Amino acid sequence: MKIFFVYAVFLAAFGILFFRVRGFFGKAAAFVNRKLLSSLDLPDRVVRTALVVLFISDILAASASSLYYEKDTVLRGFIRREGYGGVSFTEDLVALVGEEAAEIEVEVEPRSYTETEIEEMFARAAKALPEACLGEMPADHVDGDVRFPASLEGLPFTVSWFTDRPDVIGWDGVLLDGADPGGTPVTLTAAVSFGEDTREEEIAIRVYPRVLTDTELRRKQILDAISAENSPESENLVLPAAIDGKRTVWERAGGDKGLSLLLTGFIVSILLIFSGIRNRETETERKKEEMLMDYPHIVSRLVLLLCAGLSMRSAFGKMASDYKSSLENGGRRREGFEEILRMCADMEKGLSETEAYENMGRRAGEIRYRTFATLLVQNMRRGSRELIDLLSGEAEEAFEERKRKARVLGEKAGTKLIFPTMLMLLIVIAVIMTPAFVSF
Repeated sequence: MKIFFVYAVFLAAFGILFFRVRGFFGKAAAFVNRKLLSSLDLPDRVVRTALVVLFISDILAASASSLYYEKDTVLRGFIRREGYGGVSFTEDLVALVGEEAAEIEVEVEPRSYTETEIEEMFARAAKALPEACLGEMPADHVDGDVRFPASLEGLPFTVSWFTDRPDVIGWDGVLLDGADPGGTPVTLTAAVSFGEDTREEEIAIRVYPRVLTDTELRRKQILDAISAENSPESENLVLPAAIDGKRTVWERAGGDKGLSLLLTGFIVSILLIFSGIRNRETETERKKEEMLMDYPHIVSRLVLLLCAGLSMRSAFGKMASDYKSSLENGGRRREGFEEILRMCADMEKGLSETEAYENMGRRAGEIRYRTFATLLVQNMRRGSRELIDLLSGEAEEAFEERKRKARVLGEKAGTKLIFPTMLMLLIVIAVIMTPAFVSF
C-alpha cells in the first residue's frame, strides 16, 4: 500500500498549488511558470498542458492500483484454478518472506474432482520412452533435469508422466534437492493414451543431487510451503501466510501498473516542457526570418510615403491601416508589419513618437530594426534633411541582404532534396531492371 502514498503526495501538491493561487490549471500554470520556470521563458499553455497530463496520469495511476489491489486474488492469499478439464497455467509471483523477496513461478494445475487410474502402456512405445525422457543420460546416474514429452514422435499417442518421488523429480521433470548423495531410486511412470485406451510403463532411474544456488533453495522452500497447504481437490490454490516462521506477503509479479502510468505521465510532462522550449526557439527563429524579409518593404514604403508629403507618424499610420485591411481580406500575417501595428498602438495610447520608435527597436531585437529606430529617433530629436536619402540607402542594402538570404535558403532546399532524389533514382533503376531480371 506504500504506492498510494506516492499518489497522495502528487494530489496533495496539486491541492496546495490550487489553494495557493485560488484557481485551477490556468492560474496554477502561470504561477509555476513565474515562480519556478521563469528562466525557461515558456508559454503558460505549455506548462498548463504539462500540469494537466501529470494530474490525469496520477488519477489514472491511482485508479489502476486500486483496481489491482481490489480484484487480484493473489493479494487475498489464493489463485483461482481452471475448472475441471481445463489447462494448467503458470503464475509469476513475488514472495516477501520476512524482509527477503523472491520471484518464483507457481504452476497452477486445473481443478480435479476424481483420480483416474492409469492403465498399462502400449508395448510399441515402451522402447522409445527411456530415450525420450532421459536423452543421453544413463538411467543409473541421472544428475540433471529429465524431459516429460507430451507425445512421441511418429506415434499418435499422448503421454502423461508421474513420479513416485516428487521431492526428487518434480512433476515438470526438474531435478530437486531431495536426492541422497549416494543416489536415490526413483520410478517414473508414463501413461500412454490413445483415445480411451491407456497403458502404463515404468522407468527405474537412480537420481543424484546437484548443487543448488541460494535462489534455487529459496524457491524450493516456497514451493514446498505452497504444496504443504494445498491439495488437488481444493478450489483455490492457497498461498501460505508464513514461510519458515516468517510473515509472507504475496503480490503478482508486475501486476500493479499504477506506478508505471505515473512515471509515463511524468516523462510526458518533461517532454512537453522540452518540446515547448524547442518550439519557442523555432518560433523565435521563424519570427526573426520573417522580420528580416519584411524589413526592405517597410523601409521602402516609408520612403515612398514620406516623398508623397506625409509626416512620419501619418506614414506609419497609413502602413498600419493598409496592413489591417490586408488581414481582414485574408492576407498573411507578417511579423515586421506586426511591429508597426504595435508601434502605432503605443502612440495612440499617448506614448511619444521617440519612445514608440525606441520601444519598437528593442522589441524587434534585430540589428536592422535597431538601426532603423535610431535613424527615426535622431530625426525626431535633431532633425535630418538627409533622412530620406539615409532610408533609401538602408532599403537598398536590406534588399541586397534579402537576396543573399534567398540564395542561402535555396541552397538549403536543394540539400534537403538530395535524399528524395536518390530515392526516386533507386525506384527508376528498380523499374528498369526488374523486367530484365524477370526475362532471364
